Amino acid sequence: MKIVFCWTDISGYMAACWRTLAARSGVALTVIANEVSNAVAFDTSIMQGLHWVRLSPSDRTDGATIQDHVDRLEADVIVIAGWLCPAYRRVATRVAAEGGTRLILAMDTPWRGTVRQHLARLILRQYRTQFDAAWVPGKRGWHYARRLGFPCDRILQGVYGFDWKGASRAGEIRERAGPRRRRFLFIGRYVRDKGFDLLLNGYARYREAVADPWDLACCGQGPLGNLLTGRPGVSNRGFRQPDQLVAEIAAASALVAPSRYDPWNVAIMEAAAAGLPILCSHGCGVSAEVVKDGITGKAFQTDSVEAVTRAMLQAHHAQHLGELGAAAREAVRVYAADAWADHLLTFVSNLSDHVERGATKTGFGNN
Repeated sequence: MKIVFCWTDISGYMAACWRTLAARSGVALTVIANEVSNAVAFDTSIMQGLHWVRLSPSDRTDGATIQDHVDRLEADVIVIAGWLCPAYRRVATRVAAEGGTRLILAMDTPWRGTVRQHLARLILRQYRTQFDAAWVPGKRGWHYARRLGFPCDRILQGVYGFDWKGASRAGEIRERAGPRRRRFLFIGRYVRDKGFDLLLNGYARYREAVADPWDLACCGQGPLGNLLTGRPGVSNRGFRQPDQLVAEIAAASALVAPSRYDPWNVAIMEAAAAGLPILCSHGCGVSAEVVKDGITGKAFQTDSVEAVTRAMLQAHHAQHLGELGAAAREAVRVYAADAWADHLLTFVSNLSDHVERGATKTGFGNN
């Protein structure tokens, strides 16, 4: 089976998933994705061993170049990331018109019921009918796909997997190290959507409330990085490559993710797999599936400094962090790269059988 991913930016977690999929018997995988990103700084070495068509900044807007790559690959299945890239939209239109290839729309936008999203249902109507199925992160994305007209049996959840083995290695290092000074960890871009300002202000209030505060390590980069200057107890670890992130997770006691808006947040899954309790806002899409109060961590109010502080205090005084972390690890096992590949291949097989029995893309919205 020839599978092509028309993606945006490369990442450590997607590279792990692609590598697992490419290793499956009978699968020939190609990834078409940007070589350089403005938002993240993953080293291209994470794609080693994968068939990767690198898109330069000029290639991203050149529909003819991308279409030429797609034509030569003669794919059985094409996964296209969203609808923001005009060149990818043109690929979907042409492939759908020619027929014979299963098209899957990967979309991570959660349904929030905004006026913009209601209008998008009309604007995207023609585009989504070109696809056989949608692939979303979780429940919130599922609701959006349904409102775009995809039938229930044409929506696959779990578009984002992660490197279970790498995350587990961080957990093993933590266990061998034994008791140490406790530390909060943040992984993500230093931007408003990620709630980075909320994190720092909430942490400052937390430090004032306890006699022996934990430190806070921040891994990432972004325009709000200047807010880190002169913050007691806070260290800026910078952007960490996947292999470097293992040590950061291993040294942490709990992950904090106070996002205002975050379609999913893979860092939560990676930290949970290492056995860390999770403190995250309801603004993180993954919170609906993974974060259960008092079981795997704490889900708290979005856009609230006070809520960040309370969550940190709760973790600080918790007597059962190990139990929370163990439960968090079990909660994310289903998103491991191996499971990710299994779910996709099973879904594609069932999808192909369904289409061959006479169902059509134009049937969307009738179920």
